[in-house]
Amino acid sequence: FTKYIDPKLHLNLTEGEISHGFVYLTRLLRAHFGKKVFVLMDNYDAYVHSLIFEEPDDSVVSFVQSVNTALLTPSKYVQGALLVGVLRVTGSGLSLPEVHIEDYFFMGDHNFSGFHGLNDKELEPVLVKIIEDKKEREMIHSRIQEYYNGYTVMNKEIKIYNTKSVLKCIQTRQVKSYWHLPKYIKMFQSVFTSPDVMHIVMEMVLGNTMEVDITGPLKEKEILMLNHIVGSAIVQSE
Repeated sequence: FTKYIDPKLHLNLTEGEISHGFVYLTRLLRAHFGKKVFVLMDNYDAYVHSLIFEEPDDSVVSFVQSVNTALLTPSKYVQGALLVGVLRVTGSGLSLPEVHIEDYFFMGDHNFSGFHGLNDKELEPVLVKIIEDKKEREMIHSRIQEYYNGYTVMNKEIKIYNTKSVLKCIQTRQVKSYWHLPKYIKMFQSVFTSPDVMHIVMEMVLGNTMEVDITGPLKEKEILMLNHIVGSAIVQSE
């Protein structure tokens, strides 16, 4: 396994060795601990997400698919997996194998919804531990509640605050949106100049209800359509 972690040796790995590297790791873990491995994968859809804003590359998509298929297909080494991502691409053939994968909506009413961040009860002890001055602590607490307002768990009176945003606010004493970074502002400006998108946004700003289907996973054709919209908008803005 040294060739996978040595900075000099891993540059010479073949495509086959890379695509099955995680499988090899699960074999070693299974042998060492004497039990099957449970895989935790964050941002499992990162490359699929990037396809919206970059030129699609079939070879890379195929490679990512092969890596995930090899790792996540049930075997004598893997017990199960928990995947966290932004887009619902399960079974779309873009990044995941179509085997034994169950979707859970973000902030849906499920057993692990509370692990997405800090709830109101958890927020106060964090502030007490970090900010000694009561007046300042109450001000920061109020600012966090007013600005972020928390994500609401479906069917429950529970609000969840993004852990990173809260800690950043405590550190800098400022509230900022994740999407306020220059790269995201530029990205969304190009999208919002599209007439169709602009119309929907304006309707929502005016208080009108817009229906959006979020029940089905994102398919390849939708990814390519979004890529086309973004690409066209960027060209027009330039």
